[in-house]
Amino acid sequence: MSELTEGDLFRGLLTIAAPIVAGNVLQSGLELVDLFFVGRLGSEAIAGVAMSTSIVMVLMTVIIGIVTANTAFVSRYYGAKNYDMVAKGVSHTLILGLVFSLILSVVGILYAEDMLLLLGAEPSVALLGASYLAVLFTGSVTLVELWVINSTFQSCGDATTPMLLVVLANILNIALDPLLIFGYGAVPACGVAGAAYATIISRSVAFAIAFALLLSGRSPIPFSLRTKFEFPLAWRLIRVAVPNSVQSGLRSVTFLAMMAIVAVFGTAALSAYGIVGRLELVALMPGVSARTSARRNPNGRRRV
Repeated sequence: MSELTEGDLFRGLLTIAAPIVAGNVLQSGLELVDLFFVGRLGSEAIAGVAMSTSIVMVLMTVIIGIVTANTAFVSRYYGAKNYDMVAKGVSHTLILGLVFSLILSVVGILYAEDMLLLLGAEPSVALLGASYLAVLFTGSVTLVELWVINSTFQSCGDATTPMLLVVLANILNIALDPLLIFGYGAVPACGVAGAAYATIISRSVAFAIAFALLLSGRSPIPFSLRTKFEFPLAWRLIRVAVPNSVQSGLRSVTFLAMMAIVAVFGTAALSAYGIVGRLELVALMPGVSARTSARRNPNGRRRV
């Protein structure tokens, strides 16, 4: 990947940024597709999914910090050609992601409906949202681990593979959404939970492929299942993760507070707010993705 750090800087950034922007826009657009199908179930279903997504954003702040720490760690050592440290960083981040996602899964499943009611959701909305959250958090491990692997590919200068994985997951998700939400033939209608099932299944397929690429040795990422876990290295990653988690958490809590304020005006207002929020995310994603790609220069020198 030396062509990304030598020669024309703009071309190098564009090489990394374009697939990241495309993948993130597709990901954001997919949430609109979910709302499109869920919307056929009524405003209460839209409100339940919208509020659930805001809760997920808050609970996932720890994971966001860990992924950001992994990006900084891998970028630095991959640029320095210290591939042994890259392998250790990826392995440790996957383990940390597994541990924290399991903890968040338990919290999310046990207290999903309580959190929605605390935000001001009507009982019927909270019930629908809880059914969505329960499924989503049950399979959150695959979502988190796929996120870690994709960020690692990008940090090593390969932004195309994550984009293709996102495209595959999106195609599967779009095909599964109506099937699992409304049912067909022998497949029962799962309602709002069907959207979460579609997300988990599609991301699990993408994760299986991504992990197989890691193990195959045909990716730019050095990786081994025999890497020994080192607590000092894990602590280094956590120390970098904490400030990013706090920053992301403050932003997510703000969105959650806005959701609670809108909930005062009823279910219809929540539904409209949720839809507009997704549209806004799609509009902002190109700028956010471009900024992220600049951070993932594989010749980076951020100290971790």
